[in-house]
Amino acid sequence: MEIKGKTIVITGSGNGLGKSMALSFAKKGGNIVVSDINESAVKSTVQEIESLGVKALGVVSNVAKEEDAVLLMEK
Repeated sequence: MEIKGKTIVITGSGNGLGKSMALSFAKKGGNIVVSDINESAVKSTVQEIESLGVKALGVVSNVAKEEDAVLLMEK
């Protein structure tokens, strides 16, 4: 699957498995939307991804709440 230049939304990507997946996709050239409930973790992950030379957008959200999930997809 070609990932380069595509945008990938990964929830829970501030830490752990979600962060690992976000960094893996970024290393393959994907632009990443980082979503997590922890603002500092979002910022940290965005910085790491941008250091790889791809775009990243950080969104603090709790996708267990419908309104947050809708807002995330509108970004």
